[in-house]
Amino acid sequence: MRAKSILIALALALVACGANGVSQTPTGGAVSSSGGLEVGQQAPSFTAQLINGQQVSLESLRGKIVLVNFWATWCGPCRSEMPFFQSLSDKYDQKDFHVLAVNFLEKEDTIIDFTRKLNLKFDVALDPKGEINKQYGVLQYPVSYVIGRDGKILARQAGPFSPETLDSALKKWIAG
Repeated sequence: MRAKSILIALALALVACGANGVSQTPTGGAVSSSGGLEVGQQAPSFTAQLINGQQVSLESLRGKIVLVNFWATWCGPCRSEMPFFQSLSDKYDQKDFHVLAVNFLEKEDTIIDFTRKLNLKFDVALDPKGEINKQYGVLQYPVSYVIGRDGKILARQAGPFSPETLDSALKKWIAG
């Protein structure tokens, strides 16, 4: 019985980390049955506290291309994406592009330690009750949405983004 419980827990963890996810590439298209919002849909508005104590709202970022990444420190694919997201944040002008990583249910100290170890400087938001994750239909990790300047969803990715594909798409979206 104990072995069966361990196998079930392992299977759930793999699903949660995106091992069983369905990808949506930055080129568009409808979202699959994996849950979430559809490309072309208006992104739901939210306000969240950042780990630096400030507040951020999706509305305040209107006019920029925004990468909203849903993640957790315990998720391997989430951890591996973070240096790439930092490189994108460094590469593109902040008036055109913004990275906002929304953490799922973890303690602020855990998140701050993680961001310091990786020297992450982009905005990291807290979602202590999972409300933003629920609003976006996040069922696994990582999940990312690229939000256009007008607030509409340009892309959804369940699982890690391909760095080359996302960077190429961002160049086009930012050039507009």
